[in-house]
Amino acid sequence: MNLYISCLCCVFLCSLPPGNGVGQFSLPPLPQQPSFKAAGITYDDGGMAPLFDFARSFIDTCLSAGFPTQLVDDMVNGDLVLDGDMIKKILLDYIGYAIAVVLGFLFVLLFPLIGCCFCCCRNCCRACCDRPKTVDPKASCKVKVYGSIFFVMVTFTIAGNACVYVSNDRITTALDKVTGTVDDNLDDFDLFLKSAEKQIDQIGANFNATTTEIDKQLDSTAFSQTLSEYAVSSLTGGAVQRLQDSAESAKANIDDINTELTNQNFIAAINMMQAMPGVTGIAVPTITLPTVDTTILTDITSDLKNSVNGATTGIQTQLDDAKKQVSDMSTQVNSVVNGMKDTVENVRNSNLDSIKDTVGDTVDTIKPFDHYRWIAGVVIGGIISLIVGLQFFGLGLGVCGSCGSPPEDSKGCMSNSGGRMIIASIIFIFLFAWLLMLLTTLLFAVGALTEKFMCQPLKDPQLTDIESIMKDFVDIKTMLKYNREPPSLGTILSSCKQNQAIYSALQMDKMGNLVDFPALEAQIKQAKLDMKTQLDNVTTQLSGGSFGGVNLNPSSVTTKLDQTKTVIEQLDVDGIELKITGLKNKVDTLASLPVLTSTQKQQMTALTASLNTIQQKLVPLRSLKTSIGPLVTDVKYQLGQATTQINTGGIMTGLSEKFINNTFDIVDLFYSSTKNAIYHDLGKCGPVWNLYNSIVIVSVCQYTVDGLNGFWFSLGWCIFFLLPSIVFGIKLSNLFRDIPTGLKEPRWNDRNKVRPQDALGF
Repeated sequence: MNLYISCLCCVFLCSLPPGNGVGQFSLPPLPQQPSFKAAGITYDDGGMAPLFDFARSFIDTCLSAGFPTQLVDDMVNGDLVLDGDMIKKILLDYIGYAIAVVLGFLFVLLFPLIGCCFCCCRNCCRACCDRPKTVDPKASCKVKVYGSIFFVMVTFTIAGNACVYVSNDRITTALDKVTGTVDDNLDDFDLFLKSAEKQIDQIGANFNATTTEIDKQLDSTAFSQTLSEYAVSSLTGGAVQRLQDSAESAKANIDDINTELTNQNFIAAINMMQAMPGVTGIAVPTITLPTVDTTILTDITSDLKNSVNGATTGIQTQLDDAKKQVSDMSTQVNSVVNGMKDTVENVRNSNLDSIKDTVGDTVDTIKPFDHYRWIAGVVIGGIISLIVGLQFFGLGLGVCGSCGSPPEDSKGCMSNSGGRMIIASIIFIFLFAWLLMLLTTLLFAVGALTEKFMCQPLKDPQLTDIESIMKDFVDIKTMLKYNREPPSLGTILSSCKQNQAIYSALQMDKMGNLVDFPALEAQIKQAKLDMKTQLDNVTTQLSGGSFGGVNLNPSSVTTKLDQTKTVIEQLDVDGIELKITGLKNKVDTLASLPVLTSTQKQQMTALTASLNTIQQKLVPLRSLKTSIGPLVTDVKYQLGQATTQINTGGIMTGLSEKFINNTFDIVDLFYSSTKNAIYHDLGKCGPVWNLYNSIVIVSVCQYTVDGLNGFWFSLGWCIFFLLPSIVFGIKLSNLFRDIPTGLKEPRWNDRNKVRPQDALGF
């Protein structure tokens, strides 16, 4: 947190409005934040979204009262009184949830009893569910109707069974993704800190560049020269500066060519080739390169500089005092920047790898238990698959066996087998439905509460319920020392989701009591006022100076301009190019020989690189050779015009004021660029949202909790369609089976004489 609080100091160093421009002085922007791996983590519902939505809708119906905010507040504050009215209110608020759980347990208790009653009726008294003893003339119609209804129920049960398997796998998928998700987020956090460190370094570098430029402009020993160069550049439209830059560029290129030609490796490579048998015509090129004079600007400004010196006698104290204001700010900014860097380094020194190891070890510990859970889920799905398999194949065999015109008292083997399969599925339903309902009820009791009271509040963009609970435990306003109402957690997360800078996301301008910002801003304003006072004295002295005798274009300058033009125009660029190209072609030819040693090849490669460099340096020289004539002519004309302006008017006063104002503009440029960087670039908190979204929302709520709720909802779905299938299954079984012959209606006293296979339908 100290990292972001420290940014505030820099922000208020940036609070003043920008000036009128600083010419060519500019500051580079902060390094852009890199892309993060966790930003690409998304949720794939695998086509199960409708199932999860159904489960969520059922939970919302059962827990329609919403989050118990008031109840939690009363518990935390010790105001909860569990009297009759409170218990009644709680029951009424969550009556749907209570009814669902109670009905589930009642089903667990009563369904086995119902199964026992069915067996008794089927085996003993045969008072219900028995096969008909006479031919039903509507049997064919009943098979079609009951079969269609039964088929629909089996189809829906198969769909629910498939969802059981998929939901069971999704919980394992969530566990498999945890390690990679945590690793990606921690890697992103480390990358985020490295990026912030580079951005902080750039802020410090920008301020150092600012102070360096101000020192250069306010250097008392070079002030006259700097001001004179500025005046000449302004009055000539930059023509003199362009000529000076061209001369310096030409000199640099000529020096580079000389360096390449006199390089020991260059000469050694030439000597090596000369020593090769049969090689002739190889030698160091004989090239004559001129010396370019780069003192043009100094000579042009010499006369003006003398006049400025005469007008600004004794300004050293004022300039030094103005620089002292910048020096004081420099100490403060450097202290803030160093503090920010120390904070980042301390966080980076925390052992993130140990967190990865801890998470990995925890997941490895849980995985064996999850494997057992997965096996149990597969077994449960297998039970349902067995039931629906018997139902599906029983229906198919029964329908196929009933086709045609079988004897009235004999349905055939296929039809009888279908009936027996349906009866077997019903027996399995009575055996396992209570177990399926028990699991459904228990998982619903846990999953519904988790979804409603944990995941839905966490998914709320405003985090209203979470914040209402946290306010009883954590006072953000006090902890972060806000002097105004702090932003909500939802607002902070939404800002980080948009990858805003941490300053804007946390609304750190409301933390004004951490630093005496009004005093700091007043201090900076006062420093600028002091600078202005000192530099106004300099401007006043310049306004009283005499510039009537200044000549920017004396004969010595004209002579030097003509000499520079002649030297460059007489440079034999084409001749040099021809020699270099010829040598390069010979080198390329020799380099292709197969008899060369590795050392010889390395020397030729280095020689070729040097020749390429020389050719590159000739390109700007050829261009300058063409443009030097018009450039010198323009400079002479501009110098004549500038001399007239200086001699006939008080233009130097205005130029001096602009020059002084540039000093303030440089400071203001740093303020505005740094302020913009801190508000929009420094420490973008996208990784915070990625961490919250990928772990809390995606891994925990969407993969794990949705998978859990999908599992119990799929079980409940299957039970819902299995129960009515019992009725229609019995009906179809009776229609698919042979009509019993010679079987008398048993009396109660003779019930033990009834054959079990006839009673059960087998």
